[in-house]
Amino acid sequence: MTGHVASFVVTGVVGSLIVYRVYREYVEQGSGLGSEFLGDLRFMVKFGFPLFSSSLLLSFLSQFQMLVLAWFVSDFEIGNFRAASNFLSLLGVLVVPISTALFPAFSKFDLNREREEVERFFSFFR
Repeated sequence: MTGHVASFVVTGVVGSLIVYRVYREYVEQGSGLGSEFLGDLRFMVKFGFPLFSSSLLLSFLSQFQMLVLAWFVSDFEIGNFRAASNFLSLLGVLVVPISTALFPAFSKFDLNREREEVERFFSFFR
Protein backbone atom coordinates (compact mmCIF):
# COMPACT_ATOMS: atom_id res chain seq x y z
CA MET A 1 0.00 0.00 0.00
CA THR A 2 2.81 2.37 0.88
CA GLY A 3 4.53 1.73 -2.46
CA HIS A 4 1.32 2.38 -4.36
CA VAL A 5 0.68 5.70 -2.61
CA ALA A 6 4.36 6.66 -2.80
CA SER A 7 4.31 6.18 -6.58
CA PHE A 8 1.53 8.76 -6.89
CA VAL A 9 3.36 11.19 -4.60
CA VAL A 10 6.62 10.84 -6.52
CA THR A 11 4.83 11.26 -9.85
CA GLY A 12 3.05 14.39 -8.58
CA VAL A 13 6.29 15.91 -7.33
CA VAL A 14 8.15 15.15 -10.57
CA GLY A 15 5.28 16.57 -12.65
CA SER A 16 5.15 19.72 -10.53
CA LEU A 17 8.91 20.19 -10.91
CA ILE A 18 8.63 19.85 -14.68
CA VAL A 19 5.82 22.42 -14.84
CA TYR A 20 7.83 24.79 -12.61
CA ARG A 21 10.90 24.40 -14.82
CA VAL A 22 8.93 25.18 -17.97
CA TYR A 23 7.29 28.16 -16.24
CA ARG A 24 10.69 29.47 -15.11
CA GLU A 25 12.02 29.21 -18.68
CA TYR A 26 9.08 31.29 -19.92
CA VAL A 27 9.64 33.92 -17.24
CA GLU A 28 13.37 34.08 -18.00
CA GLN A 29 12.62 34.84 -21.65
CA GLY A 30 11.21 38.15 -20.42
CA SER A 31 8.60 38.56 -23.11
CA GLY A 32 5.61 38.45 -20.76
CA LEU A 33 5.01 34.78 -21.54
CA GLY A 34 4.98 33.90 -17.84
CA SER A 35 1.51 35.34 -17.26
CA GLU A 36 0.32 33.84 -20.54
CA PHE A 37 1.69 30.47 -19.41
CA LEU A 38 -0.22 30.67 -16.12
CA GLY A 39 -3.40 31.61 -17.95
CA ASP A 40 -2.96 28.68 -20.33
CA LEU A 41 -2.23 26.34 -17.44
CA ARG A 42 -5.31 27.56 -15.56
CA PHE A 43 -7.43 27.03 -18.70
CA MET A 44 -6.10 23.49 -19.19
CA VAL A 45 -6.76 22.56 -15.56
CA LYS A 46 -10.28 24.01 -15.77
CA PHE A 47 -10.91 22.17 -19.05
CA GLY A 48 -9.53 18.84 -17.80
CA PHE A 49 -11.10 18.90 -14.34
CA PRO A 50 -14.42 17.25 -15.34
CA LEU A 51 -12.57 14.33 -16.92
CA PHE A 52 -10.27 14.06 -13.90
CA SER A 53 -13.18 14.20 -11.45
CA SER A 54 -15.06 11.47 -13.30
CA SER A 55 -11.96 9.25 -13.29
CA LEU A 56 -11.46 9.95 -9.59
CA LEU A 57 -15.09 9.10 -8.87
CA LEU A 58 -14.79 5.85 -10.83
CA SER A 59 -11.70 4.84 -8.89
CA PHE A 60 -13.50 5.48 -5.58
CA LEU A 61 -16.48 3.54 -6.89
CA SER A 62 -14.23 0.61 -7.76
CA GLN A 63 -12.72 0.61 -4.27
CA PHE A 64 -16.16 0.84 -2.66
CA GLN A 65 -17.39 -2.02 -4.84
CA MET A 66 -14.51 -4.24 -3.75
CA LEU A 67 -15.14 -3.34 -0.10
CA VAL A 68 -18.81 -4.28 -0.36
CA LEU A 69 -17.93 -7.49 -2.20
CA ALA A 70 -15.49 -8.42 0.57
CA TRP A 71 -18.30 -8.20 3.10
CA PHE A 72 -20.91 -10.21 1.21
CA VAL A 73 -19.25 -12.79 -1.08
CA SER A 74 -16.47 -15.33 -0.95
CA ASP A 75 -12.91 -14.88 -2.16
CA PHE A 76 -13.59 -17.26 -5.05
CA GLU A 77 -16.40 -15.06 -6.37
CA ILE A 78 -14.29 -11.92 -5.99
CA GLY A 79 -11.50 -13.62 -7.97
CA ASN A 80 -13.93 -14.52 -10.75
CA PHE A 81 -15.27 -10.97 -10.78
CA ARG A 82 -11.75 -9.50 -11.03
CA ALA A 83 -10.88 -11.92 -13.84
CA ALA A 84 -13.96 -10.76 -15.77
CA SER A 85 -13.06 -7.12 -15.05
CA ASN A 86 -9.52 -7.66 -16.32
CA PHE A 87 -10.92 -9.21 -19.51
CA LEU A 88 -13.13 -6.14 -20.00
CA SER A 89 -10.08 -3.92 -19.52
CA LEU A 90 -8.35 -5.84 -22.32
CA LEU A 91 -11.34 -5.23 -24.59
CA GLY A 92 -11.21 -1.54 -23.68
CA VAL A 93 -7.55 -1.36 -24.67
CA LEU A 94 -8.52 -2.69 -28.10
CA VAL A 95 -11.69 -0.66 -28.64
CA VAL A 96 -10.84 2.80 -27.24
CA PRO A 97 -8.05 3.63 -29.74
CA ILE A 98 -10.27 2.66 -32.65
CA SER A 99 -13.18 4.76 -31.42
CA THR A 100 -10.85 7.67 -30.66
CA ALA A 101 -9.61 7.58 -34.24
CA LEU A 102 -13.08 7.21 -35.77
CA PHE A 103 -14.95 9.95 -33.90
CA PRO A 104 -13.06 12.79 -35.63
CA ALA A 105 -13.44 11.03 -38.98
CA PHE A 106 -17.23 10.88 -38.65
CA SER A 107 -17.50 14.46 -37.44
CA LYS A 108 -15.72 15.86 -40.51
CA PHE A 109 -18.25 14.57 -43.01
CA ASP A 110 -21.08 16.82 -44.18
CA LEU A 111 -23.96 14.56 -45.16
CA ASN A 112 -25.55 17.14 -47.46
CA ARG A 113 -22.44 17.76 -49.57
CA GLU A 114 -20.56 14.46 -49.23
CA ARG A 115 -23.26 11.81 -49.29
CA GLU A 116 -21.31 9.43 -51.52
CA GLU A 117 -18.17 9.74 -49.40
CA VAL A 118 -20.15 8.98 -46.24
CA GLU A 119 -21.74 5.91 -47.84
CA ARG A 120 -18.33 4.70 -49.00
CA PHE A 121 -16.87 5.32 -45.55
CA PHE A 122 -19.63 3.30 -43.86
CA SER A 123 -19.23 0.48 -46.39
CA PHE A 124 -15.75 -0.20 -44.98
CA PHE A 125 -17.32 -1.25 -41.66
CA ARG A 126 -19.75 -3.84 -42.92
